Amino acid sequence: MARLGDGRDAERPGRPRAEARVGAQLELARAELHCQREHGGAPAADAICDRWDLADPPDDPLLVESAGPRSGTNPATGIALAPPSAGSLANPINGHEWNTHDGDLQYACIFKLAAEHDCSAGTGSACDCDDVGAGYNANNPLCQDGATYSKVQRFAKAYPGLRQLEVLKDIGDQAIVASICPKSIGDTTSSAYGYNAAMAAVVRQIAPVLVK
Repeated sequence: MARLGDGRDAERPGRPRAEARVGAQLELARAELHCQREHGGAPAADAICDRWDLADPPDDPLLVESAGPRSGTNPATGIALAPPSAGSLANPINGHEWNTHDGDLQYACIFKLAAEHDCSAGTGSACDCDDVGAGYNANNPLCQDGATYSKVQRFAKAYPGLRQLEVLKDIGDQAIVASICPKSIGDTTSSAYGYNAAMAAVVRQIAPVLVK
Protein backbone atom coordinates (compact mmCIF):
# COMPACT_ATOMS: atom_id res chain seq x y z
CA MET A 1 0.00 0.00 0.00
CA ALA A 2 1.34 3.45 -0.90
CA ARG A 3 1.97 6.16 1.65
CA LEU A 4 1.62 9.24 -0.49
CA GLY A 5 3.46 12.42 0.35
CA ASP A 6 5.79 10.71 2.80
CA GLY A 7 9.22 10.31 1.24
CA ARG A 8 10.77 9.08 4.50
CA ASP A 9 8.48 6.05 4.42
CA ALA A 10 9.66 5.15 0.93
CA GLU A 11 11.55 1.98 0.14
CA ARG A 12 15.22 2.32 1.03
CA PRO A 13 18.25 0.26 -0.03
CA GLY A 14 18.28 -2.85 2.11
CA ARG A 15 14.55 -2.77 2.80
CA PRO A 16 12.75 -5.91 1.47
CA ARG A 17 11.75 -5.41 -2.13
CA ALA A 18 8.34 -6.95 -1.35
CA GLU A 19 7.45 -3.62 0.25
CA ALA A 20 7.30 -1.90 -3.14
CA ARG A 21 4.28 0.36 -3.26
CA VAL A 22 1.33 0.26 -5.63
CA GLY A 23 2.20 2.13 -8.77
CA ALA A 24 0.16 4.16 -11.13
CA GLN A 25 0.56 3.25 -14.75
CA LEU A 26 -1.27 -0.06 -14.94
CA GLU A 27 -2.45 0.07 -18.54
CA LEU A 28 -0.39 -2.95 -19.58
CA ALA A 29 -1.74 -5.12 -16.79
CA ARG A 30 -5.28 -4.02 -17.58
CA ALA A 31 -4.70 -4.76 -21.26
CA GLU A 32 -3.48 -8.26 -20.49
CA LEU A 33 -6.43 -8.97 -18.19
CA HIS A 34 -8.79 -7.72 -20.90
CA CYS A 35 -7.05 -9.87 -23.51
CA GLN A 36 -7.37 -12.93 -21.28
CA ARG A 37 -11.10 -12.35 -20.87
CA GLU A 38 -11.66 -11.73 -24.59
CA HIS A 39 -9.93 -14.98 -25.53
CA GLY A 40 -11.50 -17.33 -23.03
CA GLY A 41 -8.99 -16.99 -20.21
CA ALA A 42 -5.88 -19.03 -19.47
CA PRO A 43 -4.61 -21.40 -20.73
CA ALA A 44 -6.42 -20.88 -24.04
CA ALA A 45 -5.35 -17.24 -24.27
CA ASP A 46 -1.73 -17.81 -23.26
CA ALA A 47 -0.53 -18.10 -26.85
CA ILE A 48 -2.33 -14.89 -27.83
CA CYS A 49 -1.95 -12.54 -24.86
CA ASP A 50 1.33 -11.14 -23.67
CA ARG A 51 2.17 -12.96 -20.44
CA TRP A 52 3.61 -10.83 -17.65
CA ASP A 53 5.33 -11.85 -14.45
CA LEU A 54 8.16 -10.65 -12.23
CA ALA A 55 10.74 -12.30 -14.49
CA ASP A 56 9.50 -10.18 -17.41
CA PRO A 57 10.71 -6.55 -17.17
CA PRO A 58 7.88 -4.01 -17.59
CA ASP A 59 7.35 -2.56 -21.05
CA ASP A 60 6.37 0.67 -19.30
CA PRO A 61 9.51 2.42 -17.97
CA LEU A 62 7.37 4.10 -15.28
CA LEU A 63 6.92 0.67 -13.68
CA VAL A 64 10.66 -0.03 -13.48
CA GLU A 65 11.91 -0.02 -9.88
CA SER A 66 15.06 2.08 -9.97
CA ALA A 67 16.89 4.57 -7.77
CA GLY A 68 18.61 6.10 -10.79
CA PRO A 69 16.90 8.06 -13.57
CA ARG A 70 15.18 5.83 -16.13
CA SER A 71 14.60 6.31 -19.84
CA GLY A 72 12.06 5.09 -22.33
CA THR A 73 8.56 5.84 -23.58
CA ASN A 74 5.24 5.05 -21.96
CA PRO A 75 3.53 2.64 -24.39
CA ALA A 76 0.03 3.89 -23.56
CA THR A 77 0.70 7.60 -24.13
CA GLY A 78 3.76 7.61 -26.39
CA ILE A 79 5.34 10.19 -24.05
CA ALA A 80 8.99 9.77 -23.11
CA LEU A 81 10.31 9.98 -19.56
CA ALA A 82 11.98 13.33 -18.82
CA PRO A 83 15.42 13.80 -17.19
CA PRO A 84 15.96 15.37 -13.75
CA SER A 85 16.83 18.68 -15.42
CA ALA A 86 13.40 18.96 -17.06
CA GLY A 87 10.78 21.56 -16.25
CA SER A 88 7.70 21.06 -14.11
CA LEU A 89 5.44 18.25 -15.38
CA ALA A 90 7.61 17.70 -18.45
CA ASN A 91 6.19 14.20 -18.20
CA PRO A 92 2.48 14.52 -17.31
CA ILE A 93 2.48 11.21 -15.42
CA ASN A 94 5.45 11.42 -13.04
CA GLY A 95 6.70 14.97 -13.58
CA HIS A 96 10.21 13.87 -14.47
CA GLU A 97 13.00 11.67 -13.10
CA TRP A 98 15.00 13.00 -10.16
CA ASN A 99 18.35 12.57 -8.41
CA THR A 100 17.53 10.25 -5.50
CA HIS A 101 21.20 9.83 -4.50
CA ASP A 102 20.28 6.15 -3.91
CA GLY A 103 17.98 7.13 -1.06
CA ASP A 104 14.62 6.57 -2.75
CA LEU A 105 12.94 5.15 -5.85
CA GLN A 106 11.82 6.94 -9.00
CA TYR A 107 8.09 7.62 -9.09
CA ALA A 108 5.51 5.78 -11.14
CA CYS A 109 3.22 8.82 -10.98
CA ILE A 110 2.58 12.02 -9.08
CA PHE A 111 -0.57 14.05 -8.52
CA LYS A 112 -1.42 17.54 -7.27
CA LEU A 113 -2.13 17.84 -3.59
CA ALA A 114 -5.45 19.40 -2.65
CA ALA A 115 -3.55 21.43 -0.03
CA GLU A 116 0.15 22.18 -0.40
CA HIS A 117 2.53 21.30 2.48
CA ASP A 118 5.07 23.83 3.71
CA CYS A 119 7.95 21.61 4.78
CA SER A 120 9.63 24.47 6.59
CA ALA A 121 6.74 24.60 9.06
CA GLY A 122 7.98 21.75 11.24
CA THR A 123 6.33 18.84 9.42
CA GLY A 124 9.68 17.03 9.41
CA SER A 125 9.70 13.49 8.05
CA ALA A 126 6.10 13.80 6.84
CA CYS A 127 7.24 16.12 4.06
CA ASP A 128 9.27 15.34 0.94
CA CYS A 129 10.68 18.82 0.39
CA ASP A 130 12.33 19.57 3.73
CA ASP A 131 15.81 19.10 2.24
CA VAL A 132 15.41 21.86 -0.38
CA GLY A 133 17.95 24.62 0.27
CA ALA A 134 21.46 25.75 -0.53
CA GLY A 135 23.25 23.27 -2.79
CA TYR A 136 20.02 21.37 -3.51
CA ASN A 137 20.30 19.24 -6.66
CA ALA A 138 17.83 16.39 -6.16
CA ASN A 139 15.28 18.07 -8.46
CA ASN A 140 12.37 16.26 -6.85
CA PRO A 141 9.28 17.00 -8.98
CA LEU A 142 7.12 17.01 -5.84
CA CYS A 143 8.81 20.26 -4.81
CA GLN A 144 8.84 22.01 -8.18
CA ASP A 145 6.95 25.13 -9.16
CA GLY A 146 7.79 26.14 -12.69
CA ALA A 147 11.57 26.29 -12.98
CA THR A 148 12.25 26.53 -9.26
CA TYR A 149 12.25 24.19 -6.25
CA SER A 150 11.17 25.11 -2.74
CA LYS A 151 10.26 23.59 0.62
CA VAL A 152 6.60 23.69 -0.41
CA GLN A 153 5.43 20.21 -1.43
CA ARG A 154 2.87 20.52 -4.21
CA PHE A 155 2.51 16.91 -5.31
CA ALA A 156 2.12 13.44 -3.81
CA LYS A 157 3.58 10.33 -5.38
CA ALA A 158 3.36 6.58 -5.83
CA TYR A 159 5.95 3.91 -6.59
CA PRO A 160 5.93 0.95 -9.02
CA GLY A 161 3.89 -1.95 -7.62
CA LEU A 162 4.97 -4.96 -9.65
CA ARG A 163 4.22 -7.62 -7.04
CA GLN A 164 0.76 -6.28 -6.39
CA LEU A 165 0.11 -6.35 -10.14
CA GLU A 166 1.28 -9.94 -10.42
CA VAL A 167 -1.10 -10.99 -7.63
CA LEU A 168 -4.01 -9.18 -9.29
CA LYS A 169 -3.18 -10.70 -12.66
CA ASP A 170 -3.22 -14.20 -11.17
CA ILE A 171 -6.60 -13.49 -9.58
CA GLY A 172 -7.97 -13.01 -13.08
CA ASP A 173 -11.59 -11.90 -13.50
CA GLN A 174 -11.90 -11.24 -9.77
CA ALA A 175 -9.23 -8.54 -9.92
CA ILE A 176 -9.88 -4.81 -10.09
CA VAL A 177 -6.85 -2.79 -11.20
CA ALA A 178 -6.80 0.98 -10.82
CA SER A 179 -4.32 3.80 -10.43
CA ILE A 180 -3.50 5.14 -6.99
CA CYS A 181 -2.88 8.57 -8.55
CA PRO A 182 -6.25 10.26 -9.15
CA LYS A 183 -6.82 11.81 -12.55
CA SER A 184 -8.72 14.77 -11.10
CA ILE A 185 -8.86 16.44 -7.69
CA GLY A 186 -10.85 19.49 -8.74
CA ASP A 187 -14.42 18.68 -9.77
CA THR A 188 -15.92 16.47 -7.06
CA THR A 189 -18.85 15.60 -9.33
CA SER A 190 -16.58 14.17 -12.04
CA SER A 191 -16.34 10.42 -12.54
CA ALA A 192 -12.56 10.95 -12.73
CA TYR A 193 -12.42 12.70 -9.35
CA GLY A 194 -10.30 11.01 -6.69
CA TYR A 195 -11.00 7.29 -6.63
CA ASN A 196 -14.53 7.47 -8.06
CA ALA A 197 -13.57 5.36 -11.07
CA ALA A 198 -11.98 2.66 -8.91
CA MET A 199 -14.97 2.52 -6.57
CA ALA A 200 -17.34 2.36 -9.55
CA ALA A 201 -15.41 -0.66 -10.81
CA VAL A 202 -15.71 -2.31 -7.40
CA VAL A 203 -19.49 -1.71 -7.38
CA ARG A 204 -19.84 -3.15 -10.89
CA GLN A 205 -17.88 -6.21 -9.81
CA ILE A 206 -19.84 -6.99 -6.66
CA ALA A 207 -23.31 -5.84 -7.78
CA PRO A 208 -24.25 -9.16 -9.46
CA VAL A 209 -23.37 -11.02 -6.25
CA LEU A 210 -25.34 -8.68 -4.03
CA VAL A 211 -28.56 -9.01 -6.06
CA LYS A 212 -28.56 -12.80 -5.90
